[in-house]
Amino acid sequence: MPKALEALKPPPFEKWRKPIKAAVAMLIGCIMTFSDRCREAIGSASLLVAISVVFYFPFKTVGVVFEDVILGTFSALVSTAYCCLGMYAANLARDPNNPSPVQPKSSGILVVFLFVATFFMSYIRIKIPRAMFPTIIASILVCFVLTQSSVIPGFQPVLLWTFLKPLALGGGICVAVSALIWPDDSMSNYMAILSKNLSGFNAFFKEHSEGFLLLESTPRDSQPTADPTLPTMNSRLQDTTLMLIDCKRAVHRDIIFSRLNGKDVSKLTQLVKNLQAPLYGIGLSQICRNKFLRKIDDEKETAVLNTAIQDIRDACGQLADTCNEALKDSIDRLQSFHGNTNRTALNSMLWPFPRLFCSQRRQRRPSTKGKDEEYTDMQGQQPHVDSQQLRQQLDRLKNQACESTVRLYNLHHDNIDKRHVGGMHVLSLYRYNLFKYAERLIELIEFIETIEVTRTRRRLWFPTIKALKKWFQSSSSNSSDPNLGAGQAFDTNQMGGGLVRIQTKDDENNDSNRFVSNGRSSKLYHRDPDCNPPETTFQRICYKLYIIKQWFYEADTFFAFKTAAGTVLLALPIYLKESAAWYVEWHGQWADIIAMLWLMPTTGVFYFSGIMRVVGTVAGGVLAIVVWEISRGNPYGLGVLIFVMATFFYYILIYKPLLRTLAIMTLITMVLVDIYEYQYQIQGIADANPVWTIAGMRMLLVIIGIVAAIFIMMIPTQVTGRVELRKRLAQTLRDVGRMFGFISRQFLGADQQEYNDDQIKHIRRLVLDLQRQISDERTFLMMSRFEPPLRGKFPTASYGIVVEKVSTMVFLIYSMCFALRDMDPQWREKVAISNTEERKVYVASILTTIKLIATTLASKMALPPYMVPATQIRDHYADILFRTIQVKPEDLTHPSFLPYTSYIVARHTFVDELQELLEAVQDLVGVEDPDEWLRSYS
Repeated sequence: MPKALEALKPPPFEKWRKPIKAAVAMLIGCIMTFSDRCREAIGSASLLVAISVVFYFPFKTVGVVFEDVILGTFSALVSTAYCCLGMYAANLARDPNNPSPVQPKSSGILVVFLFVATFFMSYIRIKIPRAMFPTIIASILVCFVLTQSSVIPGFQPVLLWTFLKPLALGGGICVAVSALIWPDDSMSNYMAILSKNLSGFNAFFKEHSEGFLLLESTPRDSQPTADPTLPTMNSRLQDTTLMLIDCKRAVHRDIIFSRLNGKDVSKLTQLVKNLQAPLYGIGLSQICRNKFLRKIDDEKETAVLNTAIQDIRDACGQLADTCNEALKDSIDRLQSFHGNTNRTALNSMLWPFPRLFCSQRRQRRPSTKGKDEEYTDMQGQQPHVDSQQLRQQLDRLKNQACESTVRLYNLHHDNIDKRHVGGMHVLSLYRYNLFKYAERLIELIEFIETIEVTRTRRRLWFPTIKALKKWFQSSSSNSSDPNLGAGQAFDTNQMGGGLVRIQTKDDENNDSNRFVSNGRSSKLYHRDPDCNPPETTFQRICYKLYIIKQWFYEADTFFAFKTAAGTVLLALPIYLKESAAWYVEWHGQWADIIAMLWLMPTTGVFYFSGIMRVVGTVAGGVLAIVVWEISRGNPYGLGVLIFVMATFFYYILIYKPLLRTLAIMTLITMVLVDIYEYQYQIQGIADANPVWTIAGMRMLLVIIGIVAAIFIMMIPTQVTGRVELRKRLAQTLRDVGRMFGFISRQFLGADQQEYNDDQIKHIRRLVLDLQRQISDERTFLMMSRFEPPLRGKFPTASYGIVVEKVSTMVFLIYSMCFALRDMDPQWREKVAISNTEERKVYVASILTTIKLIATTLASKMALPPYMVPATQIRDHYADILFRTIQVKPEDLTHPSFLPYTSYIVARHTFVDELQELLEAVQDLVGVEDPDEWLRSYS
């Protein structure tokens, strides 16, 4: 019973702030129609003010809303110029002697203009995610203008102004509400996510560092689930990092008033990301330690490992405690760099008065540097952790010789099992990552100390040209907000799909190794096994025609073509003289607009999103009737009820990701029906339809648009989430194989060099891209449960294992790159010149296995009947290394020894994960049976 009462408890006011804010914008948009003076000033299309408010999402940060409005207004202006040209051309084609404005020639020209506009708008919003909502605004304007101009005689440019005004006004309302009512800025969002990220890192470090230093070993007969696992480590380290990067990008393209600028935020984000690799290594050391102690049979080696941990426990424990306190102190110090504090419920209720009641009171004190001011916490009485103090403690620990490591080294070379990874490697893995974590933390503290001196006052910072360029090239249009549901980013790419990418990356067309020159010029051609590069002029012309054909059959291009064709077919009645009248009376443009709005790649949520759209439309129509009957057409009652309903549905839209499509469709349909009925009432139309008839008409039009969009998307076939998941996993595995090949190359040649800055930057970018791919794949796996099992049950468990293993392999690849960076080139060369041929065989076998798994997933081919397990290849190679490479005791103090052992453990774990991945994929695609194949020909 207490749990039931707890569930009925309303959410705190803090969670209602954003829905109320958005509902205020919706109320103002409706007032533009309810007020006689506003309605007369705007014109007959005043309804579009409220509709445009829905698509601008005024609850987001000021900078993001301003961006959307600027782009939406710009796209509307471009569409206005385009429609003006179309109207003028159509009017020239009309016969002046024919009194009817609907004529075949003019209708044909308008159809062509509508088709071209829809095609390019659909193509642009797929290729440029940031153009999603600008193209929606442009689509509304184009659809109304190019259809209404068919039934209006002559050339009437005032029609453009009629539809442009309400769309621009709706954007202005959203900007004003976002900036004036409980404004949220991108820097506040960034600082909130930064604090959450660093707090999570600190808790992770404390838990796994203390777990490694514990002397109590895990019982041998205990369940492995009691230990921390690699997948849980991946999710804990990755969850908030991607959102932090998105918040950083929002800061870069926003006008902010803060002590920090965009460059400071970039540097701070980079320093935070640098903590990931050593943290992952510390967690990996605890997992390896527990696994080692559970599986080892040699009690002597177990005792020596426990003794070694006891030897370093005090010194490493002190360093770990200092790092823990230093990061806590850094979080508190960073909070003072942005003056805006979190609003309390009382402060929000007292808006628009100043923030009299804040969650964290701050005071200003005069700085020693003249008139500058600096912010300090009232509670900051304790001295800050100094970077020099932490560095001295780290240097003392590094200089201490660990005698137990030598004993572990001797046992490692005397053990009977000839394990390639022993207690020496596990202990060295922890020491190396602890030292690197302390070094990265020192860099963070030094940066904080620097900006505390240089950034003493808040000022205005404007976005740079470089940041704006990156913004247009961004692969994601989502705007991260820590206050949205469950701490997730609000992704409006697919109206609730929650995906970063829209289409699968075409690996064949993006592989740089698949380009070849024709030998006579420097121009590169795509490598094709069916033909050589063109040489003659005729061959080049045919090649260009072939490229055009391939472009047309691309998924994005063909999708834009389908959207344009479907839109023209839905608008066809207004271009025919016999059906134009009823199309105008029914406002049939809404079927076109809904079709264009929902004709977007909803990969993985096809059936679920279709059901949500239809249910939302029906619910919106029924709710509109209820609202109208309660208010009896009174504008004040309508305004109050729409405000209440909008608050409720905006709450669902923000905090219930799976119901966002339902909330949007319900809100749009309710506003459409009530405002149309109100317009009919104030116009005094004697034979005006009652509200339930208008609701039925609007619901029918919206459902027609939705059904048309569904049928068009099914041609030639819809892409289900499970198919997309399989293709993306194959692509991620290809990238993992390339990364492993790049790492292995460092030990295959004698000319070893240090990593340069460009290589390090490219590796970080690739790892980030792989992490985003994994995030997409998790989303597809989650959404697959909403797809009906038409052909059979989806193997969710097997795909879940594949996703987790691939995610772990990505982190292990990053750990190996992280360790290689700290190895001396001479040390790598020393390893490279020994056992070169055996190492090539080992690397080739691993790369072949990865490539085979990716290929079988992409093509659904069965695995060959005979394969050498990856672990067997590794163990064979480890035996060769054990016999040939002798690490001397003096090597234990070499600076490259710790990163080398870290690399060895990460690579060892990588092969274990690869073998488990192979077994999971084998369950999915099966294994070829030669006997069955032979019997098929009998």
